[in-house]
Amino acid sequence: MKEEIEKTTILMAQLNKACSLHNSREYFASITLAGCAESLSEELLTSKDEESYNSFFESVIRKLAEIRGKNSPSKRDILRGKNRVRNSFKHHSKGDSDTITLDMKHESLILIMSALENYSRLGFEQTPVMERFVKRNR
Repeated sequence: MKEEIEKTTILMAQLNKACSLHNSREYFASITLAGCAESLSEELLTSKDEESYNSFFESVIRKLAEIRGKNSPSKRDILRGKNRVRNSFKHHSKGDSDTITLDMKHESLILIMSALENYSRLGFEQTPVMERFVKRNR
């Protein structure tokens, strides 16, 4: 039976499960779900003309380049680096390596924290599952 579900409900479910999976050391799944939550939350913020964590991240990287006297990297280059793992879990193009080198726990943590920041920027409070995740991973 079809049902109507708010995208914010989907976001909360994805983020709750990503937090639980991370705390259970199931990093492949937590990275996948956190990546979905991060992407959805960013798009929800963009649709409301609100700034996402990625926008903030981009401005920090640009400021660091300016301080160092270097050319400011493009948005595409900044986000390609930041989203490398998330994208490698979703896509594979001809010529891409069949392997990826990563610190799964760290990447899971980064993606979840980014999605949590976006979730907060959308005006939502953390659920108990999210609070436990933050407490365990400070």
